Amino acid sequence: MTFLRSTTMREPMTARRIIGIVRRVWVTTGGLLLLGMPVYAWWTYAARLPAGALDSDAGVVVERGETLRFIPRESAHDVGLVWVAGCLVAPEAYAPLGHAIAARGFPVIIYGLPWRCAPFPQQRTQAETDLRRLLEVRRPSRWVLGGHSKGATFVVQIAVRPPASLRGLVIAGSTHPRDVDLSGTSLAVAKIVATEDGIAPIDVSESRRRLLPDGVTWHRLEGGNHSQFGWYGTQLGDGTARITRARQHD
Repeated sequence: MTFLRSTTMREPMTARRIIGIVRRVWVTTGGLLLLGMPVYAWWTYAARLPAGALDSDAGVVVERGETLRFIPRESAHDVGLVWVAGCLVAPEAYAPLGHAIAARGFPVIIYGLPWRCAPFPQQRTQAETDLRRLLEVRRPSRWVLGGHSKGATFVVQIAVRPPASLRGLVIAGSTHPRDVDLSGTSLAVAKIVATEDGIAPIDVSESRRRLLPDGVTWHRLEGGNHSQFGWYGTQLGDGTARITRARQHD
């Protein structure tokens, strides 16, 4: 009886200890996850650039400020590209793209979203305002607006009420348009999809093709994935690319 009473008295204490241990483990694990998320985001979405991507050279002047600009020293074209970075992705991660296009005589402006992802209505409004202001730049007088992933959602939104200077759209690594019908737009539209894109699945893009004009230029990158649209790490949930980053941008 003494043994039974002792065991019965110990059981509530043991249960409380177990509950306390479990609670501490969850709190500790949650804290580590919260601390680890910014580190993961920084590591994954930071630019990983080839040498010279952010350097001026004989053909291109690179300007770094609120936007990243690639200006041809000798521009033969009166049309430029404004490119919108994806959610959390450093604008510099698209520097090789900007440099390569500018080397062909087309000015390029790379725009990073407010708070890196424009998560709230205020930041989304600010992003649209900023982009419309960039498209008002007089030289060049005509612009193509392009973007990757979430950046492409802003491309679509602005195309609903396009400024006079806008001539074309490039929608890369995105399932948009989704809630917007651009089938009647007079703008030139290019849609770029990758077969191994795990973030913006190609079948979803195909199912929404009716929301784009009949004359859309559709580029299907065999073996490409979502993360290789820029020069940064591999996003969680993305597919495994079967081609190199350089090949994806050929």
